[in-house]
Amino acid sequence: LSILESDQILEGVTPNHDPYIVGMFITEGNCKFLKGKGQTTTINESAIPRGIQIHQNPGRINDKIKKKLVELYGEEKIKCAYRTYTIWNRTLAEEFHELYGRYSWNKHLPADFIHYPKEWLTTFLCAVIEGDGCIAKRKQGKGTTTIIIDTVSYSFLQQLHIICKKLGFVSTMLLTPNREKTKW
Repeated sequence: LSILESDQILEGVTPNHDPYIVGMFITEGNCKFLKGKGQTTTINESAIPRGIQIHQNPGRINDKIKKKLVELYGEEKIKCAYRTYTIWNRTLAEEFHELYGRYSWNKHLPADFIHYPKEWLTTFLCAVIEGDGCIAKRKQGKGTTTIIIDTVSYSFLQQLHIICKKLGFVSTMLLTPNREKTKW
């Protein structure tokens, strides 16, 4: 097969996980780990992932996350504590941990993300914007709308740049070393 033919074949690769939940997990989530006898940890490297969590302040986005989680996993499997939704599912946690990363600085999509359908990538990008982005109206020229996404994961930043290019958006990556809470 030529590269073009193989790319066309791979274009239909659809990941197993919902794009909105993946976007929210990467921007506002983490894996919950247990180290024994019910004790939780996010530090112990030998701990086993047991669930995923997504954090969001009360409001419309929080409501949207809850609705999506209930739709996908059922209300009985979702635990909520103030602004954190937890899905206790070892298989799901292991998959998310392996596919999307553990810490904010190493969050990413799998290597074949470029072959995901545009619809999946669009929904994913919307979730990323709702999780770690903002929309700003600029007064340059006729006025442009700029979407700004903060991340400390350089590999994820590069992936977002590639996704934007695939979806037909103009994007740039900026290093902002003087920011107090983020590096990128």
